[in-house]
Amino acid sequence: MNTHADRARAGCDFIERENDIDPDFFSLKNIRPEEANQVIAALDAEQPGWDAKFWFEELGIMTADSAWDFFLPTAARLFPHLLKEGHFAEDF
Repeated sequence: MNTHADRARAGCDFIERENDIDPDFFSLKNIRPEEANQVIAALDAEQPGWDAKFWFEELGIMTADSAWDFFLPTAARLFPHLLKEGHFAEDF
């Protein structure tokens, strides 16, 4: 279940959940699947094994640690247009 598409979907889902919980606090707008695919590709190329400790494969979800430590900073770096007003990539 730890496929590229599964991990990209998990990244989209994590951001969506955070925006549903507290949209004013959370720094990123919802990410499109194509963008999430690019984030996963960049992480796999730049930091092989990045999700080894933080991926709940049996549940198909990305843990908060994995999202905050890897996925979100990479998304903010690759897609600065996703940052909400008043938030910065350095927030991650």
